[in-house]
Amino acid sequence: MLKHSKLPWDVYFDTTDNWCIVTDNFTVAQDNTCDTKLKPELSKANGQFIKKACNNHYELLKALKLAVHALNRKPNFSVNCSDKNIKNSYAIAAICDKAILKAESEG
Repeated sequence: MLKHSKLPWDVYFDTTDNWCIVTDNFTVAQDNTCDTKLKPELSKANGQFIKKACNNHYELLKALKLAVHALNRKPNFSVNCSDKNIKNSYAIAAICDKAILKAESEG
């Protein structure tokens, strides 16, 4: 798997709200300024979203792994969840496992 640029990342905006993601003064990513259909406020929100997602990736992944470990150490128990299709703790652990696989995949 390719190694990404060092965290934390930060987002900077120019005077027209085009953004770039940087780490240690190195540009990691930037918006597509050729897309004139992209509204400046949407471009700014996209940059902030990328920054937040990337900077919290490892902490969220660790939390999911801890949750799966905790859920699988106890016997299956029923849950009262906002998603009525989720009836028990093992179903939640399975959802977490899928998210972990996606987060750790190369694609």
